[in-house]
Amino acid sequence: MLDIRVRKRVSAFELDVTLSVENGILVLFGPSGAGKTMLLRAIAGVVSVDAGQIRLGERVLLDSERGLSLDPRQRKIGYVPQDYALFPHLSALDNITYPMTAGRRLRPAEARIRARELLDVVGLGDRAAARPGELSGGQQQRIALARAVAADPEALLLDEPLAALDAPTRLELRSLLQVIQRDLGVPVVFVTHDLEEAVTVGSTMAIMVDGRLRQVDRVARVLATPADRVVAELVQARNIFAGVASRDASGMRVETPVGRLRSPRQVHEGQVDVVLRSDLLRLLTSDAPAGERGTELSGEIVDVLDYGTRATIVVAIGAGHLEVGVSRGEIGRLKLGTGGQSRVFVPEAAVHVIGLDADNSRE
Repeated sequence: MLDIRVRKRVSAFELDVTLSVENGILVLFGPSGAGKTMLLRAIAGVVSVDAGQIRLGERVLLDSERGLSLDPRQRKIGYVPQDYALFPHLSALDNITYPMTAGRRLRPAEARIRARELLDVVGLGDRAAARPGELSGGQQQRIALARAVAADPEALLLDEPLAALDAPTRLELRSLLQVIQRDLGVPVVFVTHDLEEAVTVGSTMAIMVDGRLRQVDRVARVLATPADRVVAELVQARNIFAGVASRDASGMRVETPVGRLRSPRQVHEGQVDVVLRSDLLRLLTSDAPAGERGTELSGEIVDVLDYGTRATIVVAIGAGHLEVGVSRGEIGRLKLGTGGQSRVFVPEAAVHVIGLDADNSRE
C-alpha cells in the first residue's frame, strides 16, 4: 500500500492531495496542468513538498513534521518520467544495469544477467547493444520500463508512458504494463490525460483537477456515477443537464430540459446536475417495459452519428437534445433517420443526479 498526503504551493498553484494506492494500477487522470507530474515527482522524492507524509508499506518515505525525507534512491520506487530519461551514451543493456549496480545492490556480472532477462521480458533481447538514439519511441519506452523494475521496486510511477507512441505500440505496451504489475505485485500510479488509456489500463481511477482530487473510485463507477459536472465532462459523459430536484408521492423527480424524470437517488431538493447514460437509454418500438421504473420521452431525430462499430442518434426533446446509443443494425432495422420521430425510454438506472453544494456549483 502506498499512502500519500502532500501539499506544495508553486506561485498561485497549490497541490493538495491525499491518496491511498493498493497493489494494482491506479490511473491518475486529468487535464494538462492539473498537477499530475508534480505529484509523481513528489512521491519519487525528486521535488520537495511544503508538508505531508508518504508511506510505502511499513516504511516512511516522507514525514515533514519529523523532518524526514528519504533520498530518491532510498525510496525503492521505480519512476519513468515523460521523456524516459535514458542515458544516451549507454546501451540498452547498460541503461537497465545501471540502477542495480549504482547502489551496489548487485555485482556487475549479476546485474547484467538480470538486465538480459528483463530485455527478454520487454521483447528486446536482440537490441541489448543498441543506444537510445538507435531505438524507436516504443523501444525506448520498453527500456525505460525495464530499468524502472530492475531494482525490484516496491512501487512504480509512470508519467504519460504511452503518450508519444502510435496506436499499435500503445496496445502492446498496455498489455505489457499489466503483466509487469502482476509479476511485481506492487502499487502502480499511471498518469495520463487520454481517456481511452485511463479506462483500459487500470482498475481504479483518480480524477485530478487544479491540484486536487475530485473523485477516486473503480473505473466503472467513475464513468457511471461521476462526482460532479467537472468529472462528468472529463470522462466524456453524454447528456449532462442542469435540473431541479423535488419529491412527490411517488418519489424523487428531476425536472430537466428534456422532461420530468424519475430519479433513483435521494438528493436535497433544489438545483442539481443530471447525467443520463446514453448506453442505458432505449428506443421504443412498442409499449414501455412492464414493471421497470422509468420515463418515456418523445421527440424528433435531428442527427445520426455513425462511428463504424457503434452509432448514436440525437433526439430533440423539449428544450434539449438527448443522445442515445444504438447498434448499427438498429439504424437500418428501425429505419432511423433525421426528421423521423422517436420514443425513448429512460430507466431510473440511467439517471445519475449530482447534488450541488459549495464545492460543486455551476458558478
